[in-house]
Amino acid sequence: MADRLAQVEAPHPESAFLARSPEVGQVLMACDFALVVWDLPSGVVQLANQAAADLHGVALEGLIGRPLIEIFGPREAVESAVAALTSGAVDGLRAKRWIRRPGGDPVPAVVWSRTIELDGSRSGVTLCVPAAEVAGLGRDPSAPWRDLAPVAIGTADRNWRIHTVSADVREILGDDPRDWVGSSMIDLIRTDDAHALVEAGVESWISPVSRRHVRFRGRDGAWVEVCLLLAPLGDDHSGRIAFALIGAPAPIAGAPSDRVAELELRLRRIGAEVRAAGVLDHVEGLPAASDHPQLGELTSRQWEILSRLLRGDRVATIAAALYLSQSTVRNHLSAIFRKFGVHSQPELLDLLRPPLQVVAC
Repeated sequence: MADRLAQVEAPHPESAFLARSPEVGQVLMACDFALVVWDLPSGVVQLANQAAADLHGVALEGLIGRPLIEIFGPREAVESAVAALTSGAVDGLRAKRWIRRPGGDPVPAVVWSRTIELDGSRSGVTLCVPAAEVAGLGRDPSAPWRDLAPVAIGTADRNWRIHTVSADVREILGDDPRDWVGSSMIDLIRTDDAHALVEAGVESWISPVSRRHVRFRGRDGAWVEVCLLLAPLGDDHSGRIAFALIGAPAPIAGAPSDRVAELELRLRRIGAEVRAAGVLDHVEGLPAASDHPQLGELTSRQWEILSRLLRGDRVATIAAALYLSQSTVRNHLSAIFRKFGVHSQPELLDLLRPPLQVVAC
């Protein structure tokens, strides 16, 4: 690709970008899901991979140099997202968009956009998946990196008081999940990071947003840097939030310590954010930890399976949605049964679902 670009006589955004960061192109082209890299604050596409070109129905060269507002819609929402990422109010956000395709109807899609630092400057990266394929078997937008970074999921109120948190927080910070319940999240974060988080007001966003480089105090007293995702819970405007803590991804086995490996690790973390943002969609139906402290003994994966079970999904549906085998889902369910002291799905549902309210006529 670099050789082909070198033959282009006129200045081109892609060739200029690759001249500055050629490793980005190498990593991007190795990805089999749609990714575009774009300039801040203009929103002009600097680099894309073949998967993105195929998704938009144009030649790869047809994406380079075009503003995001010409390839995604609606225009106002795209402009607002670029402005928010440029300002630093958020580091990443997920949203429903449509893909503009030449000569055809717009295609509904889910996009995850975030900022990435390259050689001291910031660019935007957008991962895009057609909405019809998000839950499709084999089309996991975060594969194959879905499980390579630890993710802890939790819920809190408008005052940042934590209601629940999954057992994965032990892996990230060494903390017992039970110690978090009832605590203020703000008290667990380094003061300057907490101040920036509150000032940004990210809990008011209508879709998941991320703040990277947030430092939480670990069990040994040291500060541990994580990526923090926040999303509103439900649509009742109560200010309740779901959150996810994403730890550092595992090093690539046998990979040399070079820029390509570093960039791949960054994309792994973006993949973990995509996974975590999807999990946040399904925690609304979980019962309160005050009623069922066993929730703190479950992993975020088990939370996701449990929440889908509570909303009526069958094992086969859960397996397809989470890109797992049905036997793996059943193994997770067996572990959940043990935690709650039950022996079957009906027993679990009877325990966790609120009793029906009988209304007198």
